[in-house]
Amino acid sequence: MADAFEDLLKQLEQKLKERDQNLRKQRPRTSANEAYENLRAGKETAFYWAVRCEDHDLLKGFLGIPTLAEDLGKHRDGENDTELHWAARLGNVPVLSLLLQARCDSSYLEKRNKAKETPLYDGIRAQSVEVVRILLEKGAKVMISNIASFSPLHLAAKRKEPAIARMIWEHIVDKEDQQSSLTAFTDEGKTALHYAARDGHKDTVELLLKAGAEPNVISQTGNRPLHTAAWRGNTKIMDLLWRAGAATNTTTNHGYTVLHCAAEQGHYEAIETMLKTWMQTQAGSESEPRTAAEEAPSNNATDGATAQDIDQGAPQSQSPARAGGMPLTQEILAWTLADGSTALHLAVSSKKKSGSSKVVGLFLDKLDGGMVAAQTKQGETILHLMARMRRDDLLDALTKIPQIGKILEIRANDGSTALHRAIEDGSSKIQERLINCMSDTAICSQNHDGETALHLAARKRRPYALKKLLLKMNPAAIAARNQYGETALHIAAAIGDVDVTRRLLDRMSPS
Repeated sequence: MADAFEDLLKQLEQKLKERDQNLRKQRPRTSANEAYENLRAGKETAFYWAVRCEDHDLLKGFLGIPTLAEDLGKHRDGENDTELHWAARLGNVPVLSLLLQARCDSSYLEKRNKAKETPLYDGIRAQSVEVVRILLEKGAKVMISNIASFSPLHLAAKRKEPAIARMIWEHIVDKEDQQSSLTAFTDEGKTALHYAARDGHKDTVELLLKAGAEPNVISQTGNRPLHTAAWRGNTKIMDLLWRAGAATNTTTNHGYTVLHCAAEQGHYEAIETMLKTWMQTQAGSESEPRTAAEEAPSNNATDGATAQDIDQGAPQSQSPARAGGMPLTQEILAWTLADGSTALHLAVSSKKKSGSSKVVGLFLDKLDGGMVAAQTKQGETILHLMARMRRDDLLDALTKIPQIGKILEIRANDGSTALHRAIEDGSSKIQERLINCMSDTAICSQNHDGETALHLAARKRRPYALKKLLLKMNPAAIAARNQYGETALHIAAAIGDVDVTRRLLDRMSPS
């Protein structure tokens, strides 16, 4: 028997060498030599390393030695994982089955690592339906939670394999356990439905809703599942939640409506669906107008259970199922954040340019002039933001803006027009388009420092913009002085810009 053991150890040593690179990448990281030294010193078991090498035959050989059988489950690595954790993590069904044939008591199945996770968690993360099925059939517990308060159902809701979530749910048979599973919050303040909705797992969302999950449940950050789905632009999930009774006139703790969530992330399809439904609702509701109280967004819990209510075990009232569509209201479209931003402002300032440009165009097609001209608390219109964010990709959208000339006259709190912003931030294409669209009066306007766009063009060395401005500005505006008594010529001369100085002198000289 000793000779057989030594022979198996030599084979394992060779296998460790073959898998050296993999072992160095896996956590806890180690080399083949370190592994073998620990093995020889009795610090680690042959079972453990045979599993990590995913060698079924070697593992079977070691399990065939009676004196070693008692070592199963004894070794814990740096993360306190056993060989069963690793078999589940690797999704290796033959190896896992072999281990469970040798030992299948609850103590072995329920051993927890540093994260307080059993092998079932690893099987869920591996998205191995067969591994999870085997562990559940052998008696793995599902009414448990890890160090971050994640239950197996929470974790399954985050994974794209719906069969795993379904198996987990089917093993929660007690009614009270079912209720607590649906309403339990992780340390991140989210329920299983929040995770499934956020990550776009349609089948799992359907499963949870049919099981009785509250569609209006509020996370600790004030997000409802509909908000999280809107952040990802998942219209199928949004429609599922709406049909189940999710409210659209609610806000997060930061004041975001569903529309704001989708707009900031540039989700065209989601916004198109909402706006289309809103237009249809508006057309059919003239005879039955809604009150301002009914339309106004809210972050209270009048339309659903609060996170606090759920945490205390208060009964949840499932909202009635509704037809498809996500109707918005005039109030939601005009709703502003604490900084005064509407959903349109967020779309213009979005970093997701590829999607947000289409979203901006969609808003401009649907919204009236008053909404398009709305200002933030800093007094900025969407044109100020477009200039400041260097959104050259939105130039074509300018043609959709009603009365663009009037909007270009609007000044921010510091007195700046959108043209001031464009010249400050250096987008020559936007500078040219704004100059062409602005009236002569608007072009000559001064900010609170007394500076015209020409002052800024001289200071920022924008020769192309300066040339265009000189063609439209009258002599008095060209000679305008800022609060320090400087003209654009003073500024150009002071910074030594010979070309700009010459252009200004030519334009200011009497003919």
